[in-house]
Amino acid sequence: MKKSETSNDIWYLIDNEQDVNSPALLVYPDRIEHNIYKMIEIAGTVIN
Repeated sequence: MKKSETSNDIWYLIDNEQDVNSPALLVYPDRIEHNIYKMIEIAGTVIN
């Protein structure tokens, strides 16, 4: 997968498209982690 440097990049493109079986679910761990931190930033402190 290509690594995104800015939010303007097309972060969802992959280098090995021909190697992905279809249909497939692609997961982008870096994007998921970013979104979790963004939600915490918006919501405030995490309460345990």
